[in-house]
Amino acid sequence: LSAYPGRFKTQNQIHCGERVSGNQSLTGFLGRTEAFLAFVIKYEAMKKAKTYFIFTFGCQMNKSDSERVAGDYQARGYKAAKNVDSADEIIINTCSIRKSAEDRARSLINNLAQKFRGMAKKPKIILTGCMIHHGEENLLRMLPFVDEILPISEVGFNSAAVRRDKRHAWIP
Repeated sequence: LSAYPGRFKTQNQIHCGERVSGNQSLTGFLGRTEAFLAFVIKYEAMKKAKTYFIFTFGCQMNKSDSERVAGDYQARGYKAAKNVDSADEIIINTCSIRKSAEDRARSLINNLAQKFRGMAKKPKIILTGCMIHHGEENLLRMLPFVDEILPISEVGFNSAAVRRDKRHAWIP
């Protein structure tokens, strides 16, 4: 209760200041306890809401996949981060059709690794998209800063996508 000052009475204050005999007083006490627990759950959820940031390289399909990934994260209670510095998880959706796209993704991962090196709070870096055709072992050897390899085909089909493009049709 001390973490939430002034919001609720302690159990001792309720017993000392009010009559606790009879079902009505006990019901009132239980109602306040339920309200307090609901407040704590909501407060803790807001305080600990994790954030994500998505980088997308490549084609329209990758943009659609990134929207699907964002929908999955939001369904799990994550919030979109305003920038990469405030993100708890960074998802990099890659393209491997052209070598330049792979080079940009590798460069980004290396830049992020340098940026967060030595910091106490490091975001989790997740690699997904076409580039994972190289295989998990090869990618982790080439990019040791990546924390997780995520096959794009396994993400986001249980929740609605977060649409950023309001002009074009989207067919799931």
